[in-house]
Amino acid sequence: MTFYLRQPSPDTMEELWEIDAHRAINRTISNAEQSGFGYFQADPGEDVWTAIRRNTPWFEPDGANPFHETCLPPGEYHPRIARPLMRARPDMGLWNRSGELNPALTADARTQARTLLRQLERICQTVQPKGANLDAYGHDIRNLLILACTEVEAQWRGILVANGATKSRLTTADYVVLADILKLRDYEVRFPTYPDLEPVSPFEAWGLTGSPSRELPWYEAYNAVKHDREAAFSQATLKNVISALSAGAVMLYAQFGRTGLGHQSDLSAFFHFVQKPSWSLSEVYIWPVTDGENGRSEWTPVSHQRLKAIR
Repeated sequence: MTFYLRQPSPDTMEELWEIDAHRAINRTISNAEQSGFGYFQADPGEDVWTAIRRNTPWFEPDGANPFHETCLPPGEYHPRIARPLMRARPDMGLWNRSGELNPALTADARTQARTLLRQLERICQTVQPKGANLDAYGHDIRNLLILACTEVEAQWRGILVANGATKSRLTTADYVVLADILKLRDYEVRFPTYPDLEPVSPFEAWGLTGSPSRELPWYEAYNAVKHDREAAFSQATLKNVISALSAGAVMLYAQFGRTGLGHQSDLSAFFHFVQKPSWSLSEVYIWPVTDGENGRSEWTPVSHQRLKAIR
């Protein structure tokens, strides 16, 4: 059997279907076999899709298939890779089981992010983050840039390791695969505390040119000032620090959903996502199916194949 999701309309919840060549059954309703539109059986000589077309108007008006084959079966998820959750409230955003299983992981990450944010706010009490001031640089700004970028690296590495990557020395050539998996290019961050600041897309060009470090100007600046402060000191700018901290905020949300930054927290108030990725029905995480004898089954972590292959 293969699993599919169907959403009758934008205002209705998704339906989970289990479909093979001859039979389709709606797993989100009880006694589907007895319902008018919850069970379809192909007649001799036809496939199940023909049977569904024959009995419903669901393929009209353009013939497009309203069923989306799921990337994962019910109850499976990729560790530290957040996705929409089937039948969740619209305001829930993304979700991942990892944060629920290991709350200390997200708590520590939030604490570190808050610590870095407090340092930024202290700097901004002296240097207003606006216009030409964004090119300001100095020792505190450099140190904060280094800390912010090493935290982003820690998040990158944590995701890869959680998904089975075993390569001992990881670089941006490995991490860049996350740009597609987490749809990092689609995030844009605004700063309500500083309305004069232009929104930031910290991963905007990542993975597009084949030079993964250079595609992240804030990360390239970090590498430069980390290895040669005397020659590259002027790259440790307030602008790059803001981008690096925004990248960290994006990584927390992209891994754990809104629990990454904390619901209605100081982090979610400072980093406001004005653009987020769109997700197809095929990418949604699906609740474990109910076991008739033992109740609902448990969630099962499954390594993402592209990350597991990094060896």
